[in-house]
Amino acid sequence: MLSVALVAVSLALTASAIVEPSEPAPGNDYPVGGICNIQWNADTTGTWQNTYVQLMTGSDDAMVHLTTVAHFDGTNTANTTFTYTCPDVTLYAPVYLYQFTSDASLANPNLIQWTGRFSISNGAVLPAPNGNWGTGALVNAAVAIGPPPTVAGGAAIPDPGSQTPAAPTDTTTTTESAASTPTDPAQPDPGSNETNTTPSTTSDPPVGVQTSAGADHALPGVGANTRTTKPGASAAAANSSATPAGAAISTRVSAASLLAAAGIAAAALL
Repeated sequence: MLSVALVAVSLALTASAIVEPSEPAPGNDYPVGGICNIQWNADTTGTWQNTYVQLMTGSDDAMVHLTTVAHFDGTNTANTTFTYTCPDVTLYAPVYLYQFTSDASLANPNLIQWTGRFSISNGAVLPAPNGNWGTGALVNAAVAIGPPPTVAGGAAIPDPGSQTPAAPTDTTTTTESAASTPTDPAQPDPGSNETNTTPSTTSDPPVGVQTSAGADHALPGVGANTRTTKPGASAAAANSSATPAGAAISTRVSAASLLAAAGIAAAALL
């Protein structure tokens, strides 16, 4: 009885120390280019922390690796789903399945887990060519990721995916910086008559030369010899500059008149 009990306990521990796939279920169909969904029950013993999922095809005895699609912590009970874009395949039939492996299954291949066979198609699903199995392939084999390090013959590979998407790169600063830097020099507003009249350097005009807006000649310089009338001066004072010339003329006229009168008087005496 004790041996039977120990066997039962051993089987229970072995069963709980794995990641148990729950989707895809047998017969599920997923559209090419659509969402392929994978679900599982987490390992509660902390053994499957380094879990990989491979897309496989072929028979049970001769499975063919197509690509590695996921890498996650299989002991995390908060996240037990993974989605990715379904690849295009050569055979639209239920001949594909996922293989779950970990460091634990590498040490003990009996712990490897598989899903039921499902199809990836364009909506028209064909029957499996060999009863319940067949061998498909990726249309674009160049995008395939090799077998993970948790299987025999596997190696370190680029991380094919995880449940926590990488944080997006913050380009706000770069974008704003680029937007704030003008690519062209500022141009005047078309149709505007406004021009920049600010001189590049400041200098005083030459002494004695004045200019007037709109004039095309120089005004008399400061201190030039010009006739001016002081504000408030009388008209008589303004005209006083003409008096000396007028006085000389008047004196000459008076002398001529006296000589003429003297000549007339002398003639009368004779």
